[in-house]
Parts: sequence; C-alpha cells; structure tokens
Amino acid sequence: MPRFSIVIPTRQRADTLKFAIETALAQTHPDFEVVVQNNGNDPATNDVVASFASSRIVLNGSPWILIFGYMPLAAPLYYVPIKSNLRALRMTELFEAGRLLGASDFAIMWRIVLPCVKQGLIIGLVMNFTLAISDFVYANLLVGGHFPTLQIFMGVLNGGSGRKLSVLITTYFIVIFVVTAIVVWVSSRRSDA
Repeated sequence: MPRFSIVIPTRQRADTLKFAIETALAQTHPDFEVVVQNNGNDPATNDVVASFASSRIVLNGSPWILIFGYMPLAAPLYYVPIKSNLRALRMTELFEAGRLLGASDFAIMWRIVLPCVKQGLIIGLVMNFTLAISDFVYANLLVGGHFPTLQIFMGVLNGGSGRKLSVLITTYFIVIFVVTAIVVWVSSRRSDA
C-alpha cells in the first residue's frame, strides 16, 4: 500500500487530465499512487490514463464498481425472504419422502425446494431493484453521474415541467405496485393449491 495517494477527480476533461497526471507523477517522493476518479466514464479519459505506462495510476469509475458495491447491500435483502420461505418448509421430511420415492437430492431441490423459494427470490429482487434504482449516493460516489438513477433523473426533471416528474413518480409506484401485486397473487394462488 502506498504511503499517500493523489486523487484527481475528472469529468469529461481529458484535455487537462494529461497535464494533471504528468504533474502528479513528477513528485519526488517514491511511495505514492495517482487515483483518477472518472466521474463520467468518459472513453477519452480512459485513453489518457492508458497512455501512461505507470503502475502508480489507478483508474476508478466503472459500472462494475457499482455492481460489486451493491452486493453487500443486496445480500440481506435476498437472505431474509428466502429464510422466511425455508422456515415454512419441513426440509428433513421433504428429503426423506423424496428419497423414499427414489428421487435424488438434486431432483428434490430442483422440483420442490426451488419452486418454494422462488417467491422469496422474487421478493428479494423487487426489494433490491427498489434500493438500487432509488439510491443515488452510491452511484455518484462509485461511478459518477454518467449512470443516472431514478432520483438523479427526478432532479433533472424537477427543473422543468412538473408534469413529467409526476408521470415518472406515478409510473415508478405503479410498476412497484404491479410487481408486488403479482408476487402476492402468485403466492396466494400457490398456497391455495
């Protein structure tokens, strides 16, 4: 780990970035790194950073950072609904009955357990989608404003017509309501059968 880091935030300024990196690399201290935060995921910025053959330069700001940043947040939102679905199942008895009928453990998991847990997966997906689309802080910190989330888009629309913003909010709530209603309907229909 280097002793210190020089952070260069940039957003579509490839023309001045080359000079900034050259200046940072001209430091006399031997133990440092240059972190370029590409806040617009601009290809020209990536090209400028790639033109330097230095292991001291670190480029941040890609969608993969955002995806891996959300994984720790997403895990509990999948775990809780799946755990609730698994608690309702009597796993030991299901496996014993399946083995008595000649089914393999994989077949029991595929045909019995997975369909029962599928509802929890769908609920977790809806919860994660709602979190990811509405949370703009992580998106801005990790990959910049090039990937607008719902709240950033709402902020852009807020400066213009209020009608467009109202349509967006209404559509968002309708989509969440419809997906939730479908999950509840499938769950109730399955429990009736």
